[in-house]
Amino acid sequence: MAAAVGDLVAAGVESLAVCLLWSPANPGHEDRVAEIARAQAPGLRVAVSHRIAPRIGEYERMSTAVIDAYVAPLVGSYLERLEAQLRRTGFRGAFVVMRMGGGVQPAEVARRHPIHTLRSGPAGGVAASRRLAARAGHRNVIATDVGGTSFDVGLIIDGEPQYARQPTIDRRPIATRAVDISSIGTGGGSIAWIDETLGALRVGPQSASSRPGPACYGLGGDRATLTDAAVVLGYVDRLGDALVLQREAAWRAIETTVAAPLGLDVLAAAEGIVQVSCAQMRDLIRRCTTQRGRDPAEFALIAYGGAGPQFAGRFAADLGVSASWCRCWRRPVRVRRTVQRPAGAVGPRPAADPAGRGARVGEPDVRGAGAEVRAQLAGAGHEDEVRISCSVALRYYRQIHRMDLEVAAPLDAAAVARVIDTFRERYEAVVGAGSAPPDTPVEVVAVGVEAVLPTHVADPPARSAKPAEPARRKPAVFGGAEVDCPVYDWESLGAGQVVTGPAFVETRTTTAVIYPAQHATVAESGDLILALES
Repeated sequence: MAAAVGDLVAAGVESLAVCLLWSPANPGHEDRVAEIARAQAPGLRVAVSHRIAPRIGEYERMSTAVIDAYVAPLVGSYLERLEAQLRRTGFRGAFVVMRMGGGVQPAEVARRHPIHTLRSGPAGGVAASRRLAARAGHRNVIATDVGGTSFDVGLIIDGEPQYARQPTIDRRPIATRAVDISSIGTGGGSIAWIDETLGALRVGPQSASSRPGPACYGLGGDRATLTDAAVVLGYVDRLGDALVLQREAAWRAIETTVAAPLGLDVLAAAEGIVQVSCAQMRDLIRRCTTQRGRDPAEFALIAYGGAGPQFAGRFAADLGVSASWCRCWRRPVRVRRTVQRPAGAVGPRPAADPAGRGARVGEPDVRGAGAEVRAQLAGAGHEDEVRISCSVALRYYRQIHRMDLEVAAPLDAAAVARVIDTFRERYEAVVGAGSAPPDTPVEVVAVGVEAVLPTHVADPPARSAKPAEPARRKPAVFGGAEVDCPVYDWESLGAGQVVTGPAFVETRTTTAVIYPAQHATVAESGDLILALES
């Protein structure tokens, strides 16, 4: 083993993944392999599968460990440098990092298991949307994030974020909990191009990235992007206080790569880029709602991210959503710790005997895992507010796929019977009517425990009710016509103030576009509530 590690290090390997078949039941051998590897190469990062995903199913567990090992050198060193810099500047607070499963974790934990940081940004947006929606009285929410490279959608149903049944990273399965996020390559930096076969305009998934970025950045980019179209139409002219966007460069890029090939003028081509992009965003929202049996009219929509408020008025207008909110900042979310243990020392076991009598399945596992997560949160403060929740992973006897369901502790006979009934109902809902015979044994594969510690952050101060005047005016193009529009400073707007479109509301991080025939009302929190018309 030591010789094999030496050969890998000599070949330039920086990180190692360890996964053995039955490590969830007996982790000793994986720990011994990791011990040998670290002794042979002290600087080697080692991802041990049972510590990241202690569950039966070696393929998913191995995939999870490999991805964790792959990102560990980059994420780990970045967090170490960032934390050191924070300390040098006098920061003495808690340094926490978002998790893909929701909530946050200390940076030290994120360095050890960096896989949880993947796709954590969109998950953080969903968590913040949940808090905003709860305060506003909305239990069903479509959370949308328009960034530089993608458009991300997550759902909150009955007040709870939805979690992926079989989460993946780049089409590879992972064995950790993840907020269910659907994405397409339509963002501010997505490149507009012509489909040679159909002669049609497309946007994305190719991206100009941050360097050279869109042509309007003036960093050498010459491909037209969605941001370039927004600049040409006058929707945005700067990124905070750091970068003034170059309309001439954006104009040239659209003229060369889109307008001339299609025989359009530049303004029509820019409008086409925005239309195609917003249509793709609407289609993704419909796939996440209508195609899953959900009516968008039952949801409020929240738009955030650098470009979300720019286009929310367009992509949400014909969805029939009950309200649309634009956000310019994100609230902190809760600290989470999760421990999952296999249901037994030798693998799965029946949840109940053939006669249907329940047993105290997994109760020692719940107690032990609960103590473990409480110990991990020790010293965080407010330990008396820690909320413990339990879940069990169930499957039919000798089947491969499992279903994770929340369950109340203790796992006594009544709790087991209830969760089995729920499992059969969910199974039929997914597989089909009649697919869950009541006499087929059900196995408990794993028991999971999660501890949640709410953060204590003061609400922003209430806004003054005094309305603000426009900070400036600028021309913008709507429906092919140029209009002189007011531009407001988001921070100066008074609570209850109504901004009638066409108009713009700017911050250092985003610009909200209020389109013609729309208006936005300023909430006390500073959020913009858009009134949409088809």
